[in-house]
Amino acid sequence: MPREVGTGSGFIIENGLILTNNHVVDIDGADYIVMLNNDTEYDAVVVNRDSINDVAILRIKSSINTLPSIRIGDSDTLNVGQNVLANGKSGVIKSTNFDIVTSTKTLSSLLQTDIPIESGDSGSPLLNSYCEVIGINVAFSEDSQDVGFAIPINKAKALLDEIKYLK
Repeated sequence: MPREVGTGSGFIIENGLILTNNHVVDIDGADYIVMLNNDTEYDAVVVNRDSINDVAILRIKSSINTLPSIRIGDSDTLNVGQNVLANGKSGVIKSTNFDIVTSTKTLSSLLQTDIPIESGDSGSPLLNSYCEVIGINVAFSEDSQDVGFAIPINKAKALLDEIKYLK
């Protein structure tokens, strides 16, 4: 039987922990392989997920302590009009409290930007001007033009706090 293959983005935050969208890793019985931008591959496991907020955390199965990581910012301090970066493009925050209802889910209190997020970019970081992650980009359709959405990073921080208690 052929194996299902999916792709998505994510980013390392600390000690081999990767933040991404839950829908990127929502495949039962899947084996997860993380490829860094230098083409190095690592096996990974899902350690926590939040389907309501579409956030997931993976851990790289490696004892390497020198993996690159990115700093986390504070999404509660964002303002409309603030400059942001996503996937090599710059833009601005259009809304800090945008709700989306699809046929399969509702995501509330999203960040809305004027940077389109394509399907392979789901799980990538939304950055402030200090290159701190302030959101996790999420794609809804391939034809979204001049609009992008991100889950505020502070929603993911709550999921990260749960991991500390799971250890």
